[in-house]
Amino acid sequence: MTALFRIVEPSNGVILIDGLDVSTLDLPTLRSRLRIIPQEPIMFTDTVRINIDVESKFPDQDIWSALELVGLKTYVSELPEKLDAFVAERGENFSVTDERVNTIADFDRIMVLDAGELVEFDTPSNLLGKDGGLFKALVDATGPANAALVAEIAQNRK
Repeated sequence: MTALFRIVEPSNGVILIDGLDVSTLDLPTLRSRLRIIPQEPIMFTDTVRINIDVESKFPDQDIWSALELVGLKTYVSELPEKLDAFVAERGENFSVTDERVNTIADFDRIMVLDAGELVEFDTPSNLLGKDGGLFKALVDATGPANAALVAEIAQNRK
């Protein structure tokens, strides 16, 4: 991942995305078009607001919009402190697996890594149609209702 994001430059070889050598892209362009969604959420021991907007740059309306996009708006709005609700260490008081899966189902393409190796790379719709695939297994593990929702999101993405 560090080479993909050019945090370190590869000592040999090249990294190609759609035939384009990533070393030819300026860093802001490259990094603005890539996203990492870890298996374990990275959350700070602070408020919901700070976890979403660590630099306090955005108004509440934008934060609520972001929460809505990941399916957490209702959950957070029901907390007594709402955006100022405390997030426990490692986000243990939040369960966001379903929301992360739903969010990435709307991406153009998904890379699935296993033990640091690229094992799947395709559109969400194609990955969901791959029996025995890791992405499909992850989606199926969120439960039948959510898996159907993810399939619908991916299908509408086409």
